[in-house]
Amino acid sequence: MAEESDLEKTEQASPKRLEKAREEGDVPRSRELAACAVLFAAGLSFMMLNGHLSEALKQALRTGLQFDKGTAFDPIILLMKTTHTVLDLLIAFSPFALILLTVAIASPILVGGWVFSTKALMP
Repeated sequence: MAEESDLEKTEQASPKRLEKAREEGDVPRSRELAACAVLFAAGLSFMMLNGHLSEALKQALRTGLQFDKGTAFDPIILLMKTTHTVLDLLIAFSPFALILLTVAIASPILVGGWVFSTKALMP
């Protein structure tokens, strides 16, 4: 009997043992499923936000490549223009980032539930 491995067990674990494993953070997780969900969400959100993102990138390129003499030689105006362009791009890409963040957090929770254990953090 001692020679049997864990893979050969035929009986289900007891509820007490399952609860203990959950407290220790030892629950089955699928990293591939979470990565696949994030990749799928990225592709889907790119398709949904395509017009919005491309328009924001075009506008940033237009404003970034338009220089006049006053802008080119005044570092304060140049910094303000760059800051404004970067902030516009951050605002334009924030829905995409929020979708990916939500999926990245939700996909492991949907697989194994909310589990937080400091024992799983120990080396």
